[in-house]
Amino acid sequence: MRGILYEEEGVASAVGTIFAILIFVSLLSIFVSTYVPAAMMADEEQ
Repeated sequence: MRGILYEEEGVASAVGTIFAILIFVSLLSIFVSTYVPAAMMADEEQ
């Protein structure tokens, strides 16, 4: 059996993609937990 080929560029791009998804999900959760309840309260007050 041959050894596993370790490509540093492939690992770096995978880690970068994971961090980008993490940041996107974090921003989405902040948006949902702050803006959406405020909009719902504004709609109920009318």
